[in-house]
Amino acid sequence: LDNAIATPVNQLLKEISSPGLGSRAMIRVLLMQCMIYLLRQRLSKDDRGLAWMAALTDEKLWVALQLMLDTPGDLHSVESLAEVAGMSRSTFSKRFSEAYGNGPMELLRTLRMHRAATMLAESDLPVKRIAQLSGFQSRSAFSRAFEFIVGAAPGRFRADSNKS
Repeated sequence: LDNAIATPVNQLLKEISSPGLGSRAMIRVLLMQCMIYLLRQRLSKDDRGLAWMAALTDEKLWVALQLMLDTPGDLHSVESLAEVAGMSRSTFSKRFSEAYGNGPMELLRTLRMHRAATMLAESDLPVKRIAQLSGFQSRSAFSRAFEFIVGAAPGRFRADSNKS
């Protein structure tokens, strides 16, 4: 462990193993310190994986992204997201793609699949209902998209998830 992060990690382990008055606050602060250190390390190495974080400062894009994150199953479109962001469709698409590396609908599809995977693994809801909650009009379209992105049919994914 790098010396700069070793001290807060050791303090964190101490707080967790022997909690006392104010431990929750101390743990939160130490975790934040470790996260800042790790982010600094990655940023100083010009890590391309963190480029999207700069896009979070674009308030107009953030409004649309937050809507997608909060309600991935809603009937979003590029047009409706652009309207929320206060931009034209073309400007929104271009700025979103530049900021996040994918178009808004690609990111939305990924968010929907993550949500669907969680529901498949953690609930007994029928696949058809999960498809609806994930923003799909039909079970077959959902199943095709899920298998394409996740690599397994929804039923197989659920069965495999329940094994672990």
